[in-house]
Amino acid sequence: MSFADKGIKQSGKTKDGKKFFDVSEMRLMEILNIPIKVLDFETNVKTSQGDGRYCVLFEMNGAKYKFITNCFNLKDVLDQARLREQETGDKIFPVENVIIKRRALREGKSAYYFDE
Repeated sequence: MSFADKGIKQSGKTKDGKKFFDVSEMRLMEILNIPIKVLDFETNVKTSQGDGRYCVLFEMNGAKYKFITNCFNLKDVLDQARLREQETGDKIFPVENVIIKRRALREGKSAYYFDE
């Protein structure tokens, strides 16, 4: 008899208590201008690129994926949505038909944003 048969399964959290989305990762460049459904996100994720990143769980064409971002514009909108959920009790997520766009900045840098 397996652990699952005994009602024991993985918690879906990391050792520091953060949500862990056990799905394939996609780069933002792969989903630009394509409608996705944002399901959930986790803040202040540590990666090899640094701390303070957000891990965003999304659905595209019926499959779940995640992307990691440190883009202020995306993080700001996600924070506002989570704050609204906490303040009003209204359920914001999932958010359907979300399109992420890219704006070129100087010196080869880019900014990403949710199309409105």
